[in-house]
Amino acid sequence: MLDTGVNIYIWVGKTSKAVTKTKTRLIAEKINKNERKGKAEIHMEVQDKESAAFWRGLGGAPPMPIVVSTVTQTYQGVSGRGSSTDSYSG
Repeated sequence: MLDTGVNIYIWVGKTSKAVTKTKTRLIAEKINKNERKGKAEIHMEVQDKESAAFWRGLGGAPPMPIVVSTVTQTYQGVSGRGSSTDSYSG
């Protein structure tokens, strides 16, 4: 749960159980009622579908991984597993 004052975000992971989601929602509602006097908005954030506002509340989205893959011109392809004709120079 991320509490930014006027917004309370509940992050839901892909493998989160329903009971965990429900209990977290109840806690968020209690915080909103008792501490925010009902003025906060509660948001459910699903893993890999998080809003920009959620990431701003955390200080910014995590950097995207940079994947670099290089295949040299001498790559001949794979003709069979363990074949002596396979050639890769990298």
